[in-house]
Amino acid sequence: MPRAYSIRARLLIGLIGSLTLVLAAGGGGLYWLQRELLLQDFDRRLDRGVLGGMRAVWRRPPENAPPDPTNITQPQEAAPNLPEPLLFVSIWTEGQPKPDAVVPGDFEVDSRFIEMLTESQNSTHLSVVLPDGRDARVVVRKLWPWPGARGDWRRDRNRDEPNTTSPPEPAQTQEPPARPNRYVIAGGDLSTLNAALRDWLLLLLAGGAGAEVLVVTIVLLAVGRGLRPLRAMESNLAQMDDDDLGERLGVEQLPAELRPFVVQLNKLLERIEGAFNREREFTANAAHEFLTPLTAIRTQIEVALRKERSAEEYRATVERSLETLMSLQRLVSLLMDLARLEGGQVHARGERVDLVGVLREKYDHATVVAETHGCSIDLQLPGELHWHTDARLFDRIAHNLIDNAAHYADPGSTVHVVLQCVSDTVRLSVTNLASSLDDHDLPRLGDRFWRKDASRTDTAGHCGLGLSIVRRCVDVLRGTWSAQLEQGRLTIKIDLPQLAEPTVPGSAEHTP
Repeated sequence: MPRAYSIRARLLIGLIGSLTLVLAAGGGGLYWLQRELLLQDFDRRLDRGVLGGMRAVWRRPPENAPPDPTNITQPQEAAPNLPEPLLFVSIWTEGQPKPDAVVPGDFEVDSRFIEMLTESQNSTHLSVVLPDGRDARVVVRKLWPWPGARGDWRRDRNRDEPNTTSPPEPAQTQEPPARPNRYVIAGGDLSTLNAALRDWLLLLLAGGAGAEVLVVTIVLLAVGRGLRPLRAMESNLAQMDDDDLGERLGVEQLPAELRPFVVQLNKLLERIEGAFNREREFTANAAHEFLTPLTAIRTQIEVALRKERSAEEYRATVERSLETLMSLQRLVSLLMDLARLEGGQVHARGERVDLVGVLREKYDHATVVAETHGCSIDLQLPGELHWHTDARLFDRIAHNLIDNAAHYADPGSTVHVVLQCVSDTVRLSVTNLASSLDDHDLPRLGDRFWRKDASRTDTAGHCGLGLSIVRRCVDVLRGTWSAQLEQGRLTIKIDLPQLAEPTVPGSAEHTP
C-alpha cells in the first residue's frame, strides 16, 4: 500500500523544495555573474599587458646573436619584467615547431598547446591548464604585418645589389613576398581570480544556508497557520456523536478554499441526521406494528382462558388469532422484501412482459378493495403493450400502486390508472383523490411505515410499506419515480426503460 502523505507534509515538501531550488538557482546565477565579471576584468588587464609583453619579447636578445646596432629588433638592454597580470608572453610563427621567443626565457611552452591556440583566426581568450599544472587565462592575437617585416625586406634587397657609379634606377613598386602568420600568445595566472571565486562561493553558501533556515522557518509558520482551520474542524468533528448531529460547522471564519468543502460537509451531516431520524422513526413504527397484533393475540388468548368455553368459542378465538398472525407474517414478509431491495440483493432480468395483462389482473383484485371504500377504478390501457422488463418486479409495482390508491382514495372518487409509451420508456400513472394530503407530505410518501394518520387507527391491513417497496423496485428496474399533488389529486408516475438483458447475467434469484 503506498504511503499516504499529509497535506502539511506535501505543502512543506513542495514549498521548501521550490524555494530551495529558487535559492540554488539564484546563488548559481550570482556565482556565474561574478565569475564573468572577474574574467572580463582579468581579460581587460590581460589585453592591456599584451603590448608591454611584446616589447619585452623584442628587447630580449636572440640566443648566440652578435650585437648589431643597425638591427632595431635586437635589444640593447635586458628584457624588463612582464607587466601584471602577465605570466608569460611568446611570439609564434605559423608552421614553426617552436616559438620565436618566450618571456621569461625559462618558461616552456608545449608546441601542441600553441598549435591548439593558433587555430583561432582572431583574437580570443581561453582558460587552459599550463604544462606545469597551473590554471591560466590565455589571449591569442594574430600579428600581420609583423614588426620590421617590410623594412627588413627592403634592407635585404639593397644589400644584395652591386656597387656602381651610375645613378640608381628609379625604385619600382614591388609587393613583399608572402610571409607566414605570426601570433602573440600571452597568459596570466588565474590563482588570484580562483581564490576570489572561492571566497565568493563560500560567501554565497553561507548566505544561502542562512536564507534556507529563514525560508524553512517562515514556511513552517505559514503552513501551520494555514492549516489551523482544518485542525479546528477536526476537533469539532471528533467531539460529535449521534446526539450532536444537529450541530453544523461554521463557515464564516474559514478561508475561501475551505468553504465549499465545509458547506458540502454540513449537507452530509444534514443527510446523516435525516437518516438517523428515519431509522429511529422506523424502529418506533416497526415496534408499534409488531406490538399491535401481538397484543391482540395475547388479549384473545387471555380472554379465552379466563373460564371454560365451548369448542366453538375456542375455535373462534384460534381463528381470530390465526388471522392476526397471518397479518403479522405479511408484515414480516414485506420487511424482508424491503431489506433485500435496499441491500442490493434483488436484481432485474429483462423478459417480454404483457403489461396490459398484468394491469387487468390487478384491476380485478383492486376492484374489491375500491368497492369496500366506496370508490371506483378507471383503466386507460392500450390494446396491447409488451415490454422488456422484470415480470415480478412490475407485478409488485402495479399491485402496490393500485391497491394503495384504492385504499386511501376519498369515498365516491375514481382512481385513474393510465399506461402509455413516452419516448423510449413506458409510463404507469395512478391518480386518486387524496384531500387529506398537502405538499409537505409528498417527500414522505416513500418512507417506511409512513401514514398520514399518525394514530394508525385506519390500518386495514396497510402498514405503510407499499410505496417504499414500489420506489425500491423502480430503482432496481432503472426507472424514475415522481409524485404530484394538484387540487387534492395525487398522481404517482413511474417511468421504466426496457431491459435488453439481465442486470446481473446468470443470476437466478432476481425478485423478492
